[in-house]
Amino acid sequence: MSDGEHQVDDYIHGLLKAALTRSLGPDESLDLVVSDVINTQNRTITELMKGRQLDLMWTMTTQDRELKMRPVRVPIFRGMLGYRVLLIKQGKQSTFDAVNTLAQLAPLKAGQDPQWPDTTILASAGLRVVSGPYTQLFTMLRNDRIDYFPRGMNEVLPELAAEQGLALENHLLLAYPAPMYFFVRKANEDLARRLEVGLASMVQDGSYEDYFNNHPLIVNTLNALNVAKRRIIALPNPLLPAETPLSDPRLWLFPPAN
Repeated sequence: MSDGEHQVDDYIHGLLKAALTRSLGPDESLDLVVSDVINTQNRTITELMKGRQLDLMWTMTTQDRELKMRPVRVPIFRGMLGYRVLLIKQGKQSTFDAVNTLAQLAPLKAGQDPQWPDTTILASAGLRVVSGPYTQLFTMLRNDRIDYFPRGMNEVLPELAAEQGLALENHLLLAYPAPMYFFVRKANEDLARRLEVGLASMVQDGSYEDYFNNHPLIVNTLNALNVAKRRIIALPNPLLPAETPLSDPRLWLFPPAN
């Protein structure tokens, strides 16, 4: 695991532990066990629904996922997942220098894993999407089978550090509301309520925002991506559940684009 990947896991595990700790009674203790089974998103969702190996997962929300699983509607990364910078092949920046609108971006090919909701979101906005497994998309980008690979702000730096021959496109930002939540299986209401109580307490006293603002992953990301100077291309998210708490500014780094 790279240092960047460790930072992502450290951020999520730290927030999870902080939230659950607030729900503990005087005679209760917390024991978090991380699954060592690496699965696709669809397989992980299936395993969570079965309730035999997993009690909790985190992923981007959709209408379908909220029907299958119980969401805890506090965005883990304050909406950063829906702000997408572009990984490109080194030496290809000139292809994007004159791109400032959705129509100008549309002829170029985006790469996405077919199991990700983002595939539908990008295609619904009129963008060309070429599907491939996540681990192969970096090779597809190097081999010019795709022109760009949109990545969430919280994802891109570890990937950029781990992959050779790629670069960060320097002036575009795709934006759509795409909160990542903790999910539990429908029957596990006790765990869901514990998470909701803990996270609500953190939001209320400001420690949720403080945790976000001071974690090295977030500090490094915001410093590196220069978001304020990027051209934003807003996309609708047709998969977004109506219950998404878009109106609570405490939960979002930026006002959700939709």
